[in-house]
Amino acid sequence: MNSIFKISILLIVISIAALACQNATTTEVIEPKEIDFEEFTEMALDENVVVLDVREPHEYENWHYDGAILMDYNNGQFEAEKAQLDKSKTYLLYCHTSRRSSAAALELAEMGIQSFYLKDGYSGLTINK
Repeated sequence: MNSIFKISILLIVISIAALACQNATTTEVIEPKEIDFEEFTEMALDENVVVLDVREPHEYENWHYDGAILMDYNNGQFEAEKAQLDKSKTYLLYCHTSRRSSAAALELAEMGIQSFYLKDGYSGLTINK
């Protein structure tokens, strides 16, 4: 009888483990894409797209893309702020040179959020004219 009890317990444990594996979900990483300003402005018109400015507040105050939401990548609150984002939306990110925006876009992608970042940041707009 002791053997039957041990086998029963073992089967229950295996069943629970199998159910846990079956219910586990993985987040699909959607690689962020670098886009030019023309693509950026075209995509920004979509109501399911959110523009994020990942620069510091003083940079945002000097100039920002119309309708952009400030989400400072370096202020220590980015982790908490990105957790609040709507995963059903697409995000367009920019900064000055694309260093912060590309890093932030990768973090969003790791959460399964579709994101794009502006090639060369907004500083590239004057260089490419």
